[in-house]
Amino acid sequence: MLSVLSQLWLMLIRNLRLPAKEKVSASHRRMQKILQYIAVHFSEPITLEDLARSASISKSECGRVFRVSLQRTPYQYLMEYRMKRASDLLAETDLPIGTIGETVGFSQVSHFGHCFRKRTGLTPSAYRRAHQKKRRHQVLMMKGIILAVLVVVLA
Repeated sequence: MLSVLSQLWLMLIRNLRLPAKEKVSASHRRMQKILQYIAVHFSEPITLEDLARSASISKSECGRVFRVSLQRTPYQYLMEYRMKRASDLLAETDLPIGTIGETVGFSQVSHFGHCFRKRTGLTPSAYRRAHQKKRRHQVLMMKGIILAVLVVVLA
């Protein structure tokens, strides 16, 4: 799963707006370009060369910038990003698991399942069942609250 630190970093990179007077570091600009590239192209095969090219830097510099900024490799971050997107889709949609795997960048369902289980401890279908039960429970709770409000309003 995408670590809290990675999520915060991504939010910061996407939303940070500095006054015109202040200069943004070259490293920050590079990471912003790379993270934006991942966000747009995560469903496609992505190589270190693709990431480096997106920020106009060498592959070794790309790896260094990632390790310094996020304490992980570009591949680790990409896999975390894909798993987070897959988790969201499994919990929030009824799309077939194979379709979700393809949507987040896996060409083989078996590889997607293996990676997902390695990262979450659950198969994609078990994860979906657990989260859909939770979602159904939340819906029932909301219906109960709405019904209680209606009873009070109509009384």
